[in-house]
Amino acid sequence: MIPLPTTYDEVKPYCDEGKRAYGSFSKFTCSQEYREAYPIIQRLHKDKVSSVKSDTYRYAQERGLKVGDKVYYDGVGMFFEVITLEGRIVDYEGQICAHLTKESANRTLGRKRHVKIHDGWLKCS
Repeated sequence: MIPLPTTYDEVKPYCDEGKRAYGSFSKFTCSQEYREAYPIIQRLHKDKVSSVKSDTYRYAQERGLKVGDKVYYDGVGMFFEVITLEGRIVDYEGQICAHLTKESANRTLGRKRHVKIHDGWLKCS
């Protein structure tokens, strides 16, 4: 019997050990051992997700950003050209992120409309 994980960082090694013991990850996830551990893993995951969400709110608050603020980011493109992304701060799936304008989204890899904010994002004056 593999010891149950007690922290989020222990979940991956726990699953790797189960995969080795049972021969494959799918066999391990079908085992009674994993069924008993699943509620613990699910709780650890929810705790981790909620801490990440609160981190984005704290990050935005420290920089004086609020939902609805217009922001921009000047990045360097593949050929060393300056690419300016513009958008508004939104609450998307419980996280604070920038909702890009259509023109800015077309400049991103995968044409993403929502991107995480970081130190490079500045409030428009």
